Amino acid sequence: MRLINTSTLCHHHFYPPNVPPYAILSHTRAAEEVTYEAFTRTDPQQWSRSEKVIKFCQRAAADGWEYAWIDACCINQASDAELSEAVNSMYAWYEGAATCIVHLQDVVLSDGPGEWLPSFQASRWFTRGWTLQELLAPTNVTFVDRDWCELGSRASLKKRIESITGIFDLD
Repeated sequence: MRLINTSTLCHHHFYPPNVPPYAILSHTRAAEEVTYEAFTRTDPQQWSRSEKVIKFCQRAAADGWEYAWIDACCINQASDAELSEAVNSMYAWYEGAATCIVHLQDVVLSDGPGEWLPSFQASRWFTRGWTLQELLAPTNVTFVDRDWCELGSRASLKKRIESITGIFDLD
């Protein structure tokens, strides 16, 4: 498994059973993301469109995680074999993560209490098929807004998530 060191932003390879605890990102892709190829060939300071990678790694490090996993940067999608393995391993990778951070690009936490809830309920993230396993597999799930401000955990937002997804008993 390829993970990113949250301090150096460099890849490290780990093989079971020696995979360290890691934070994993759940998100919806933007039109332009930092790819595996760009990640491996370019100094992080030179990346254009790297804010998501940098902010996620900063968030993971602040939460105490030395390693992180992001699909766009950790899977070489130019390799059919690696992409196939990744599709088959995704649930296990989310399940094995110490924590999952769900980045909701289309939600903004405002000063007013509860003002972000309508955009949370309408978030694109809840409409994507892949995110179902990303919601259910990890033990710990934290939702953050566009600016990486914490919205709450799967547990604290349980009733709202159940009403959005129709999935009950999220414990």
